[in-house]
Amino acid sequence: MKEYAVFVPVAEQHIAAIVTVPDDDPHAVVVMTTGGGGAPRSQRFRLWTRVARELADRGIASLRMEYAGVGDSTGVARVGLDVHPVDDLVAVATYAMEVTGTRRLGLCGNCAGARTSVRATETLTSTESLVLFWLKPLASSDRSRWRLAPLVRMLHVLPSSTRRRLTRVYWRREARSGRGAKISQTLERIAPDRDILLLETQSDLAGPIPELVEELQRRDRGRIELRGFESTSMAAFESERDQDITVETVVGWFERSFSAPPAVRPGDIDAPRDSVDGVVAGQA
Repeated sequence: MKEYAVFVPVAEQHIAAIVTVPDDDPHAVVVMTTGGGGAPRSQRFRLWTRVARELADRGIASLRMEYAGVGDSTGVARVGLDVHPVDDLVAVATYAMEVTGTRRLGLCGNCAGARTSVRATETLTSTESLVLFWLKPLASSDRSRWRLAPLVRMLHVLPSSTRRRLTRVYWRREARSGRGAKISQTLERIAPDRDILLLETQSDLAGPIPELVEELQRRDRGRIELRGFESTSMAAFESERDQDITVETVVGWFERSFSAPPAVRPGDIDAPRDSVDGVVAGQA
């Protein structure tokens, strides 16, 4: 296994990331994102670091990225419930496929990272597998960010128990409202011929997920699973047991996904097979 620090140019900024590759040529690559709260590329408790190295042992490369203004990335950090840096993820994922020489792509993220991954699949058509923690409804893209700013500032000064209750109320309201794309519409669009693992705390936060998953499973459109999760955010992963379960779940899912032959989709383009040592190390 080898690891390289890279800076991927996106518009006027550079996104910091770590590329992890197996000793032999990888047969797939997974891009790992975080939530919108400013977690670094390693994720809280270095969960993504552990996942990346376990994937490398199974012949799968990975790239764990930060957002603009977070960690070593340049630019200004954007915080808010409606922030989804799709362009950043698309650029980083495209770069990951180029330098690892594979077009077999997986995406993994929690909360804002999960929603960003979903939106990115419209451009990243070669995405075969996704692991999505706490997907939640996709907020309307034209909603004014300034309206959410006072709410975000208020949440930071409230007790954690109050924050959790208010967050649940917010997402239930989003799920039942007519604003934005709901979970059902989202999964209907991205599910065909893809492997999707949803890890959710309570289904009422994001609408009737269990019924939808059962319907998609009956149609035999890719492989989709829903698994329960006790924690509501990555900050809750304080026990080693929960961390081990998370790593095992993510690694096992992608290993199984990429053990099958790739599905052919319209618009797929083979990524150029540049050398990882030559291209990645040159930008570290």
